[in-house]
Amino acid sequence: MLDDLLEIAQGHQKDYRNMEGTLVIAVKLLSKVFLQLLNELAQLTTFCKLWLGVLSRMEKYLKVKVKGKKNENLQETVPKLLKNTLLVMKSRGMLVQRELSMRVVIKSGFL
Repeated sequence: MLDDLLEIAQGHQKDYRNMEGTLVIAVKLLSKVFLQLLNELAQLTTFCKLWLGVLSRMEKYLKVKVKGKKNENLQETVPKLLKNTLLVMKSRGMLVQRELSMRVVIKSGFL
């Protein structure tokens, strides 16, 4: 669904009202749900793949252009959400053993 929103925002000529606001809400929801379920998700064998998917979507939302330009709200919101996510993961000891994930974040240009 998140990818569908990006496709609509970027690819359609129709002028959807407040598409930027919808994208901000979507990425906030992604972050909130991920953090709410973090303990359960961390137990999955596919957690690393899931985490990389979250990072990938955050990167896409950071780079998205609506009506040919980047959105200020997303430019502000995505890094804050990522920072918060990383702080929560660090406080729960999840980044200590998963240094690769941290390197992926740094290489992606988020930090």
